[in-house]
Amino acid sequence: MNKKLFFLTAGFVAIVAIIGFGLGMITAYSFNHTAKLKAAPENLKSTTSASYERSPFVNVAQDAMDAVVNISAESVVTITSPLSQLFQDPFFKQFLPQEKVKRKSLGSGFIVDIDGNQYIITNNHVIRGAQNIIITLHNKSKFKGKEVEKIGADPRTDVAVLRIHTKKRLPSIAVGNSDSLKIGEWVMAIGNPFGFSGTATVGVVSAKGRSHIPLSSGPVYQDFIQTDAAINPGNSGGPLLNINGKVIGINTAIASPSGGNIGIGFAIPINLAMNVVNSLITKGKVVRGYMGIVPQEITDDIKESLDLPSTNGVLVVSIQPDSPAEKAGLQEGDVIVKYNNKVIPDVNRFRFMVAGTSPGKKVKLQIIRDGKKISLQIKIGEMPEEVAQVGKEKVEEKNWMGINVISIVKAREMGFKTDVKYGVVIRSVKANSPADDAGLTPGDIIQRVGDIVVKTIGDYNKAMKKYKGRKRPVLFKVIKQGGEAFFVPLKEE
Repeated sequence: MNKKLFFLTAGFVAIVAIIGFGLGMITAYSFNHTAKLKAAPENLKSTTSASYERSPFVNVAQDAMDAVVNISAESVVTITSPLSQLFQDPFFKQFLPQEKVKRKSLGSGFIVDIDGNQYIITNNHVIRGAQNIIITLHNKSKFKGKEVEKIGADPRTDVAVLRIHTKKRLPSIAVGNSDSLKIGEWVMAIGNPFGFSGTATVGVVSAKGRSHIPLSSGPVYQDFIQTDAAINPGNSGGPLLNINGKVIGINTAIASPSGGNIGIGFAIPINLAMNVVNSLITKGKVVRGYMGIVPQEITDDIKESLDLPSTNGVLVVSIQPDSPAEKAGLQEGDVIVKYNNKVIPDVNRFRFMVAGTSPGKKVKLQIIRDGKKISLQIKIGEMPEEVAQVGKEKVEEKNWMGINVISIVKAREMGFKTDVKYGVVIRSVKANSPADDAGLTPGDIIQRVGDIVVKTIGDYNKAMKKYKGRKRPVLFKVIKQGGEAFFVPLKEE
């Protein structure tokens, strides 16, 4: 009995010893592990280099911020009574109440050095129609009135160039190379969203070569950089910078159902913009190649309907009278598939191909007409309406009788709906001008001035040259958007 009790006691002691040893090991492990966890921040701190304490974007923002400007543009518009929709006759419209309203647009811009001179680059839609432009620097210095000169603007790319007249040397941003951009690269947008000056946001290049973006500013030539760096109203015209602090794009627009940022912003590549900027500075206008057609995308349905081999190419919707396309023998319904032996992937690339061709150069076209391949040669012309508004004298000349006109081709590209085959389209009407008093509105079409039939911008310029300064009224034949045609006498003020 005692022997059995001895073995039981010894076994119990052994079990207790084993359990105690296990608990001790667990406690020791927990203590050491906790100690290591507590020591981790100290260890991390000791191994962290001072160079990693701040983001590299700090230097980018500090270097560029002083060269980013706030742009406030003021314009005066005339609002006519809603009752004007009930009256088509200009005689009755002139008695309806009108109200002048001052409108302001807010945007951004940035200063660059070009051949020793300093210029501000921004978007055309930021300063479009402005009678007064106010530039505010990051240090709160303001320039307005005669201190700010509009060098030129290009609606087709939505690029504009300004210059501040000051003896002081201003901070500037270095220009980078947008062609070398890669998807996934870090970028920073700086501007004045919602009026909050000096705002910097960070993201990546989400995509390149974006086109067919339906924007109210309506740039025809679209080759956007897409970014998720936050861009909001007021950022327009500001710089998109790479990690080295060089500008690689002009922040221009966003895609958003709410009007605010959702991570899809678009910037004009700086290489494209600088070609426009240099042309505006040196030539006073942008010289582009011109064919004189309205091209349309080839969809799968069109491909099937016309029995085309692929969706490459563009469908000729209409041809401008007396244009290079008409002279070359192009016809409505033709499909242009190759331009100088290069396949045309879509309408956007086709526009760049033509625009980048020097006026006067002969180009080979391969077209498909009635299922057959045909080769044509076309002599590229110069885009007729690409005239920059430089200085007061030229602005007044463009706004003869208070009218600013564009070609039918350009009007259709901008969204004006018209089936009229010839004439020029009124793009804008100056408040309280002879045209405004007569009830002319944007979208109306001018087909005759005096004894000159107006088919193209060139015809309109001839008429303007002939009748400008005339003391007696000049008779204009106008077609309203609803199709009503009438003659209206306009007399210079």
